[in-house]
Amino acid sequence: MPLKTLVADNGVVEKVLDEVARYFEVEKSRLLQRKRRLSQRARDVYMYFLREHSGLDNERIGEVFGVSSSAVTKTALRMSEQMKTQRRFKKETDQILYSVFNRLSENSLFRDFSSHKF
Repeated sequence: MPLKTLVADNGVVEKVLDEVARYFEVEKSRLLQRKRRLSQRARDVYMYFLREHSGLDNERIGEVFGVSSSAVTKTALRMSEQMKTQRRFKKETDQILYSVFNRLSENSLFRDFSSHKF
């Protein structure tokens, strides 16, 4: 089962926000601000995770961040490219994603996650 279909929200968006904020040591509110300061990378990672794993469409994700749907697409493409070329960045994002879904599986939101490979 594709990971995207496992995540229909059930608090997932908030849990991803919590985990990304914890990992990057920034306040959750900063991830949702448009200001381009210290939290930009964390914000981009959060946007990428929502696009790739939440089942939300670009328009809805754009509303969350106050950006256009095309900005969501551009961010996701940039993040995807960075993960292909920067091993450390790929490892970081995998750790965050694993942590998020590990917490979700502990809370019994879904059990099929154990079959997902990173």
